[in-house]
Amino acid sequence: ASAVRMDAPNASRAAAREMVAAAVDVVVCVARFADGTARVCEVVEVGTCSDTGFRVQQLFSYRGGEGGFAASGVVPQFYGELESRGLNPDSSIFR
Repeated sequence: ASAVRMDAPNASRAAAREMVAAAVDVVVCVARFADGTARVCEVVEVGTCSDTGFRVQQLFSYRGGEGGFAASGVVPQFYGELESRGLNPDSSIFR
């Protein structure tokens, strides 16, 4: 949000959140585990925003142990945009 404020110093908090939500499609969360390894623990899609924060939906998560990395079953909204541009992304990776 501070980068937004540098670009548009008079932007309200709500406007700053809307700019961030429009600019960011996906957030990849990485955590360092007790054994010292860093792993992707979650991938979420950033959707619209409200006065209290962003609406996100989980796409993938690390389940640990034998569970490994698993899809949540949600196909991201930006896939519709890819298809409208003539691309044929494989949505089966989300199931």
